[in-house]
Amino acid sequence: MVDLGTNECIPCKLMAPILVEREEEYRGRAAIIFIDVWDPPAAARPFGISTIPTQIFL
Repeated sequence: MVDLGTNECIPCKLMAPILVEREEEYRGRAAIIFIDVWDPPAAARPFGISTIPTQIFL
């Protein structure tokens, strides 16, 4: 799973503890990757998102 957001976004901050729980629950079976869309901005471009937070399940 790819989580796209920023460390400054309030909804992103509210989602973070939930994703930490899911990461622990699925450790060894799935990966949860956080990409900060502001640092560097080019990292999120391939996903074509327009709002954050956005989670993409691959």
